[in-house]
Amino acid sequence: MTKNNSEVPEGVKIISVLTLAGAAIVGLIGVFFISLYDMASQNPELLAAAGSSISANSFILLGLLMITLGVFEYFVGRGLWKLQNWARFVVLFFSGLGLVMAIISLFQGSLVTPISSLAINGLIVWYLGFSKSVRKAFA
Repeated sequence: MTKNNSEVPEGVKIISVLTLAGAAIVGLIGVFFISLYDMASQNPELLAAAGSSISANSFILLGLLMITLGVFEYFVGRGLWKLQNWARFVVLFFSGLGLVMAIISLFQGSLVTPISSLAINGLIVWYLGFSKSVRKAFA
């Protein structure tokens, strides 16, 4: 049930579903890293042959970090769907951070990825931060 029985705006639904899909992907990547631990611990020469200086234990840590981020992202996506204002602020914060990183990348000479990131994050910041109908839905 959403807050105040408000109708969830379509754009918020889209951002929420994309956030939930991202959570699933990040969680699966975490599971993949953890599954690599077994292979890396039984065959340490594979890491050495690849020129890697990471240990097999790093796969566990990376996997747990990714799963934790996936769980966090799941709750943010669910919070958006339920029109919880904290979730809107979390998405605004990370989209704003994405804007800053895209601008920095532009100044470093990259073009395609920063421009698309700038457009997507800018649209999200504008929509969640400045759209009157969205702010009213979250109120």
